[in-house]
Amino acid sequence: MNNRQLIGATSGVFVLGAVAFAPSLQPLPALATLVGCAGVLGIVWTSRGDEAFLAEAIDFRFWAGCLLASLLILVVGGEGHFLHATNDWLIRDAILADVALRGLPAIYNYEGVDYLLRAPLGMYMLPGLAGRFLGLFPAHLFMLAQNATLLASVLYFLAALAPARRLAILALFLLFAGLDIIPLAIEAYGQYVLGRGFWLASVTAAWAPWFSFSNHFTMLFWVPNHTLPAWWFAVLALMSARGKLELAPLGAILPPLALWSPLAIFFAPVFVLYLAARAPLAAIASRRNWLAAIAALLIAPILVYMTAAAEMVRSEWMILREGFVSIYVLTLCVQIPHAFVVLWNWRLTPPTDRGLFIAAMFVLLVIPAYSLGPTNDFSSRCSIAPLAILAFEFALVATRIDEREQPLARLAVVAIFGIGLFGPGFEIMRALTRARFAISDCTFMQAWYDTDHSVLPANYLARVERMQPWLMRLDGARPLALSPKACWPDHPMPETIHH
Repeated sequence: MNNRQLIGATSGVFVLGAVAFAPSLQPLPALATLVGCAGVLGIVWTSRGDEAFLAEAIDFRFWAGCLLASLLILVVGGEGHFLHATNDWLIRDAILADVALRGLPAIYNYEGVDYLLRAPLGMYMLPGLAGRFLGLFPAHLFMLAQNATLLASVLYFLAALAPARRLAILALFLLFAGLDIIPLAIEAYGQYVLGRGFWLASVTAAWAPWFSFSNHFTMLFWVPNHTLPAWWFAVLALMSARGKLELAPLGAILPPLALWSPLAIFFAPVFVLYLAARAPLAAIASRRNWLAAIAALLIAPILVYMTAAAEMVRSEWMILREGFVSIYVLTLCVQIPHAFVVLWNWRLTPPTDRGLFIAAMFVLLVIPAYSLGPTNDFSSRCSIAPLAILAFEFALVATRIDEREQPLARLAVVAIFGIGLFGPGFEIMRALTRARFAISDCTFMQAWYDTDHSVLPANYLARVERMQPWLMRLDGARPLALSPKACWPDHPMPETIHH
C-alpha cells in the first residue's frame, strides 16, 4: 500500500458512513447520495499531486505503532467501556444502540409528539451496521477499531509531513493544551478563601465562561466524532498546502465529513478557498475539481437532513455581550499562547504552511463572536481543525528552536508545554481512577430522560413534520414510546449524570 491508497482508504471510511446512511432516505435522494459517494471515492482513490509522495510505500511498522498508540488513547478515553467513560458517552451509547438495535430512521414519541433523531450520525453508521448482525458490544468494538484506524492515519501523515523528529512532533501535537490550569487554580483558590474548599474541575477549560478551545486529549476523550473528521480535514489541507495533494479530494470529502460533524468542518470552505486562491485559474480550469464539486453536491440530502428545524437550536451573537472584549482577550491568551510562539519564530515555519496558518488563526479569532448550542458547541467544535493546524505548526517550531540562540523562545515552549500537561493529565487521571460502567442499550430518549429532561435537546431532535417528505423514508417507521428506566445503574458517580 502507498500513500495514495492510504489517503483513499482513510477517506473511504467517512464515505462508507454516508453510504450506510443512504438507505434511510427516499429512493431519489438515496440514489443521488450513492452516486455522489461513488464519485467521492473515485476522486480520493485516484488522488493526484506530488507523485513521489503519493506513490511512496507505507511504512507499515510505523503505521502499526500509530494504531497501537491510537487504540491505547481511545480505550483510556472510554471507548468500549473498558475504563471509565466521560459523560458524553452516555448519549453516544444511546445513539449507537438505536442505530445498531433499532435502525434508522429513529423516531420517538414524547408527550404525544413524534420526534426524529436528527443528528450527525457518521461515526455510528458502520459500527451500527456491524451491530445489526453481531450485537451491541461488537458494535462498540467496531467503533473503537474504526476510530483508532482513523486516528492512526492522522498521526501517520502528520509524521510524514514532519521532516525530522517525528515522534517529538506527534507528542507535542497530541499533548497540545492551553494554560487553563492557571485561571482554574486562581478560581479554586478564591473558593478556598471563601471557605468553600479547594476544588479543581477535571476538565480544565471549565473556567472559560463563554467559549473555549479544548486541549487535544479532551477532544479525543469527549468528542471523537467531531475531532476525527476535523483532524483528517486538517491533514488533507496541510498536504494540499505543501503541494503533496491536489485540491479535489479536499473539496469532495466535505459532505461525508459533515455527516460526522457539520460544525467541525463549518469553516472548511475558508481553507478550500484559500488553497484555490493560490492558483485561481488552475483551480477553475481543473476538471477534477468540478467533478469533486458535483459529487459533493449529490450528497447534499445528508446536509438537508441534519439541518431540519435547526433554527430551534439556541444561538447568540456573543460579540454583543457586555464585557466580551476582556473575556475574549483573556481566553485567547490562556488557551492559544502557542500562536505567539509560532509568530515569534515565523522564519522557522515552512513557507508552504504560512498561508494556511494565517487562515487558521483568522478562523480562531472569528469563532468566539458567535454561540450555537446549549453549551456553545460552535466554539468547541468549529475550532478543532484550525487548532490542529496551530498545534502542528507549534510542534514544528518547537523542535526547530536552537536553545543556544533562542533561550527565551525555548523557555516559552517548555513553559507552555509543561503547564499545558495538566489538561491531558486530568483527563487520564479521571479515566484511570474512576470505575468503569456498563454499556447501555437505552434509546436516545430514555438516555436523555434519565440524565436531564428539563429541556428538549433541539440539537438532536426535530419534530417529524419538520422533515421534508421527499427526503426521509418515514412510512412504516414506528415511534418508540418513552419507557423511563435507569440506563446506567452501575455508574460510579450518579450525581454527575442526574440533574
